[in-house]
Amino acid sequence: MTQSTNNLIGILVSIISLTACVYGWLNRPHSQFYQFCTGVNVGLLAIHTHELVNNKRREKETRERIQQQEQESQKSLRGENCQKCHYYHGSKYGGVFLICAVHPQGQENCADFVEKSAQKS
Repeated sequence: MTQSTNNLIGILVSIISLTACVYGWLNRPHSQFYQFCTGVNVGLLAIHTHELVNNKRREKETRERIQQQEQESQKSLRGENCQKCHYYHGSKYGGVFLICAVHPQGQENCADFVEKSAQKS
């Protein structure tokens, strides 16, 4: 299971348990157990909700970073004809485009350029 799924399950369990504690507290208002139980479940609910929000934020930031890397890779490919270079790779791994062995994101005016026809056999 993903962290988001675990947090959703934690939120659900906390809400169910909190409901039971509040119900018990309303029927026995002087019971310290139900007061304690309610406090603990409110805390757990807050923790799981906070973690769920943070996980979603991190997932969004990761997607944005990957998109930015892809855009930069494509931009550098357009700026220079890396495909004629000996070091050119040009495949995607986990959504990230690997342009070459020397400069994974590619590079404008590359000092390491070695033309494929000039390589030794």
